[in-house]
Amino acid sequence: MIYGRKNRIDFYVLPVEELLGSRQPGAEHEPTASCVGEIEDDQVSWSATLTRTVLKGPYEAPQREEMLIDEVDEDAMETICHYTLRELIEKTQQILAHTGMAANWAVE
Repeated sequence: MIYGRKNRIDFYVLPVEELLGSRQPGAEHEPTASCVGEIEDDQVSWSATLTRTVLKGPYEAPQREEMLIDEVDEDAMETICHYTLRELIEKTQQILAHTGMAANWAVE
């Protein structure tokens, strides 16, 4: 889901069950990526923050990782898309593993 408001665009990866029938989908989740626009001298510059939760082991608490991008250009947009797609794949693997339908997928 992509949600924009004022000078901010948030990217979410959510299960479809949370999107259907929800008045505020994503309200309980952190965005996978956020881009913030700033206007200076009639030019808009964009920065981004990429966020994901990483499970290091079965007995460790989830850890939050962030990557900051000072200026969003074409290369940065590719990174944001890759990061978001990777998050989608990882969350799909978790759901499949939880439901017992897991395949031997690898994210590299």
